[in-house]
Amino acid sequence: MFDITIHLKKATSTMDIAREVSYRLSPPFLVISEVQTGGYGQYNRKWLSPEGGLWFTEVLELKNYTALSLLMSILVVRILEKYVPEEIVKIKWPNDVYLNGKKVAGILTKVSGNLSFIGIGINVENSVSSSLSDTATSLSYYRRVERSRFLNKLLKEENSLISLYERMGFKAFVEEYNKKLIFLNKQVVVKSRSVICGEAIGVDEMGHLLINKGFSRIEKISSGTVVSF
Repeated sequence: MFDITIHLKKATSTMDIAREVSYRLSPPFLVISEVQTGGYGQYNRKWLSPEGGLWFTEVLELKNYTALSLLMSILVVRILEKYVPEEIVKIKWPNDVYLNGKKVAGILTKVSGNLSFIGIGINVENSVSSSLSDTATSLSYYRRVERSRFLNKLLKEENSLISLYERMGFKAFVEEYNKKLIFLNKQVVVKSRSVICGEAIGVDEMGHLLINKGFSRIEKISSGTVVSF
């Protein structure tokens, strides 16, 4: 799928490197680093990226990028489920992946012109800082898996995933996504343009989180953070 792979020992952020080299390289290409010193996620939240994890950014030219980050969370879920019980793998909208209630992977997507930049961080072989142990975890705590093998499986699965996405959009994945939603049919508090409370009843084909506020009032949230569930 990727004609070019840039493999670095250390980088500030694979997302930043990918955007820099995109002016000289044609997609699709992949930037991967053993360590990130300035990794970040949604809303520029810091992402610790020590040796042993998978830290990479894909650059693709796609016809459609609606709910792209949600789509990529499904991809990560599918690969994790090859190594751990399916029931412990969940998604926290929009694109965080959880194992047993703790974050194991995150996804950041950016679009510039005709290019989609997809940053993915997965705790695979690395341990998690003690300061984050209450909220984050690593696949290594459940199974010993080589990063290279994990990445190869992910890229292979991605071929068919992207092919279907290009033909049908995210609507082809809504049911699969909703089955993995960690707070499906639960009361949530979402911080968006305002604070929204209600029952999470899933996402739609645009990737909006649907909140039932009662009395048949359904609110669609396009961006935000679920702060409580």
